[in-house]
Amino acid sequence: MVLFEYILILLAAVLLSNLINRFLPSLSVPIIQMILGAAVALIPFGAFGFEFELEPELFFALFISLLVFHSAMKLDKKSFWAMKGPILNMALILVVFIVVALGWLLHFFMPEASYGMAFLLMAALAPTDIVAVDAVAKRVKMPEKIMGVLTGESLINDASGIVCFQFALAALVTGSFSLSSAVGQFVLMGAGGILLGLVLTGLKYAAVRKIRALGMENVTLHTLLEILTPFVVFIVAESFSVSGILAVFASGAAHSFMRDKFNPETVTLSLTSDSVWSVLSFTLDGLVFVILGTQLPGIFRGMHSPSFPLSGGQILLLVIAITAALLAVRFVWWLLTVPPRYYVEAEKPLSRVKSALIFSLAGPRGAVTLATAMTIPHLLGAEPFPYRELILILAVGVIVLTLLITNFILPLFVERSSEKIRNTDEALAYGEILRQVIAQLNRQATPENQGATNMVIRSYYARYGNLMRRHESLKVEDEQEKQLRLEMVQWEQENTLQLRDSGQLDALSAAKYLHMLEVRQEQIQGMADSKVVWMIKWLMRWFTQRLWGQKKMAVCGGIVCAISNNGQYVLMKLRELEGRQEDPVVVRLISEYEVSTMVRKRLFDKEHRPDNTEVPEDRIIEVAGNGLQMERDLVQEMFEAGRITWETARDMRRNIAAVASQFEEGV
Repeated sequence: MVLFEYILILLAAVLLSNLINRFLPSLSVPIIQMILGAAVALIPFGAFGFEFELEPELFFALFISLLVFHSAMKLDKKSFWAMKGPILNMALILVVFIVVALGWLLHFFMPEASYGMAFLLMAALAPTDIVAVDAVAKRVKMPEKIMGVLTGESLINDASGIVCFQFALAALVTGSFSLSSAVGQFVLMGAGGILLGLVLTGLKYAAVRKIRALGMENVTLHTLLEILTPFVVFIVAESFSVSGILAVFASGAAHSFMRDKFNPETVTLSLTSDSVWSVLSFTLDGLVFVILGTQLPGIFRGMHSPSFPLSGGQILLLVIAITAALLAVRFVWWLLTVPPRYYVEAEKPLSRVKSALIFSLAGPRGAVTLATAMTIPHLLGAEPFPYRELILILAVGVIVLTLLITNFILPLFVERSSEKIRNTDEALAYGEILRQVIAQLNRQATPENQGATNMVIRSYYARYGNLMRRHESLKVEDEQEKQLRLEMVQWEQENTLQLRDSGQLDALSAAKYLHMLEVRQEQIQGMADSKVVWMIKWLMRWFTQRLWGQKKMAVCGGIVCAISNNGQYVLMKLRELEGRQEDPVVVRLISEYEVSTMVRKRLFDKEHRPDNTEVPEDRIIEVAGNGLQMERDLVQEMFEAGRITWETARDMRRNIAAVASQFEEGV
């Protein structure tokens, strides 16, 4: 019963940490959770016969495997592959360099610590922590390319650091070390872990296909299989003496490719799975740091032992020196080995020195470091393991100091967005949410609910259009995007004139649409016509209507035809432009115009091919409810990723609630 109460207290600490963060936003959630964890550790559970002690093997299997799996599933695979060079450089070569170089340096300045002890400590400190790195991304707006390297690095370097740690520990225990054997074992553990993870994932989906062939589409069953996967993969990999972390990473990455292909393609499964993973990742992320905090009082009590080799002041200086050395090595390594194409972004120029500084400061250590260090045995032969308490205290000190650096120092070097840019980003984020909901509803449509899906999607198109119109002035602040949008208006003007001249569009509709394009052009340019200019333009439009009034369209009629045709024409021109140059602005506008073209096509279809089929009310309610739940989940994901603020997420949820209320009244 005491263990159950202890778990409840840990979960309460996770919830409390997020509540405290709302009132103390300057303090990151991981730091708050560590403080709360330390406070929990001071509760006298020992009086009830219970004393919590972190078991590293259980910690890796229960927490780290699940979090790595989830991170690999969410990983932007295209970006990861594009950045594979610096990721592997940092996750493998840099880790080994830190272990060897800083281990030798520590022994040089502290001869009483053997090479084995020094290498052991540095192997635990070399890897960055995936949970801590994710926390950084939620707190500050990091450059996307650097963040991609940090995420990929933290997913892989856990394995390389643990392997180095195991070799150093084995050398200390056995008293022998072979470089060739170590390299061979390193490759075997890494490659074997990746291969085993892929094989086990393939076997899992073979089983899923068999289950589906039997007609078992139970949502709970498939969701449970998904959650059990990382545990099984990790345990099997460790039993084969290969890297469990890399096996889980490979399984998660493969799972993201195969998930939509083999799992039941139903709305309920998608929503259930995403909701379950959202709750699990939120809970486990918090528990990792709370549990880390619970270990602090016990570790620091070891400093008061008469046999402890260093004073408190000496430990503090040593922690600062080790942290400074780690930051310096990461800074210089990035400076010397990473080409500009891996950190320079078109919209946000970044110098080599600043990129190296950001990279070095944004590499916090976390619970993986402590869990690795705690695998050091208490005894070496018949004697106590030398300097075990010192290694643990130094590891904890570096963890705390690196977290403080990412909390207070890193934000000073990361570009802060102005309020206007922040509003633009949030508007674009909400637009992205609506586009994703539209895409998901389209994918999940069936012949039975197609009519209801079309009706619900039309409402999302209307909301998306209103959102983009409200924020048009914010979206064109960037000069490059502004010029491209003006060019897009010119393309529409050219195509409208061609439609009019060829007889596909009547003169009156053409004149009205050209006027609409002029208004849009003026909105982009940010200018307003004087009354005299407005009068001249009105007279010119009236004259044009008279001149072309006798020409009637031959194929389609009205402005809807021009809208539909122009959307396809502009999209074609944008894709031609994308083929000549890789520009994120062009890619974003193509995505926006694809949605716009779908809107225009549906408008045209609605005008010329009206659907008079009666749609059952219960199907409309079901599809609309699914769409609203998708919105809520996407809002939560963007908030957790740091793309929107808590206030914005709250406003979005209120907007969703209002839409739901209006829909229920309308139905």
